[in-house]
Amino acid sequence: MNSTENINTDIAKSAAAANRGINQAGNATQDAISKAAEIAHPAVDRFTAGAHQAVEKLMNVASSTADTVAHRSEQLMDAQERLVEDCRTYVRQKPVTALAIAAGIGYVLSHLLSKRH
Repeated sequence: MNSTENINTDIAKSAAAANRGINQAGNATQDAISKAAEIAHPAVDRFTAGAHQAVEKLMNVASSTADTVAHRSEQLMDAQERLVEDCRTYVRQKPVTALAIAAGIGYVLSHLLSKRH
């Protein structure tokens, strides 16, 4: 055998060894990735379940808050209607007193607002 054939044989052996090493490293990496995925999968499932529970709780709180706000809004509207009706009744029963009160409030407000400017 001549030296060129020896070099070619050595290169072929080295290439084959490198190829086996690359295949082994690739297989080991794929095994490691598979094991990591198996380990991470339950954690991801727990995280997902926890996130779903948190969103569900938040939705329940938001819904409850919206219901409370709607109820309070109705109460305020009822109180406003009663107040307006009470004022109308008072003005009908005592128009001169109501006019004097309105004039007094107007004077005080104009006096306060004119001092600001």
